[in-house]
Amino acid sequence: MSACNIIRTDEAIYLFSDGASYYGDGTLGAVGQKVSILAHLNCAISCRGPKGFGEELAQAVNDSFGSFDELVESFALAVSNLYAIGREGYALCQTGPEIEVYLAGWSDARNRPESYVVTSHSLYGPAWELQPLGPVAVSPFDADLEARCAALEPSDDIIATGVALIEQQRLVRGSHAGAGPAVAGVGGFCQVTIIRPQSIQTAIVKRWDDRIGEVLGEAA
Repeated sequence: MSACNIIRTDEAIYLFSDGASYYGDGTLGAVGQKVSILAHLNCAISCRGPKGFGEELAQAVNDSFGSFDELVESFALAVSNLYAIGREGYALCQTGPEIEVYLAGWSDARNRPESYVVTSHSLYGPAWELQPLGPVAVSPFDADLEARCAALEPSDDIIATGVALIEQQRLVRGSHAGAGPAVAGVGGFCQVTIIRPQSIQTAIVKRWDDRIGEVLGEAA
């Protein structure tokens, strides 16, 4: 139940991700970044699902495309092909085999920021198809989170808004992509990746006192 939140403006696209890798019972196993930056394509990839899939995908497409627009055209196929190779291993994942792969970048052809998701399930739409995202995409998300976010004080500061949102996601107990036990799964740190027409920047904007070997969310 990793966090991947995307906020899009006319000038840039912001991808917020957490850093917690956890076991099936919600115990924190490791902390590390979950976003892979492809600076030469002016885009970034983040994945919710079995550990390492996003990094393997980024490596697989790293030198296969000349632009973000080219990658968009073949992204769904690249995701499904790579997943097929490791399917048996993903079936053993304690938090379930399902994946959600998010792609955010700047389209030179359309002169705008864009974001997409490809999933192995059909909770949001057809599996293994490229699905365009709106100006704001939040995952995980449920009715309780919606109510808590509605109560947050509005802000023009996108970084502050992103941190406030992911703080609320730390309170969410649920299964990853519809599979596995209901646990808290957001922690470690909040990382933001900002993509503009000519640049990508990333930074850790919030750290939490989550400890390896302890259950996530108990201090949230």
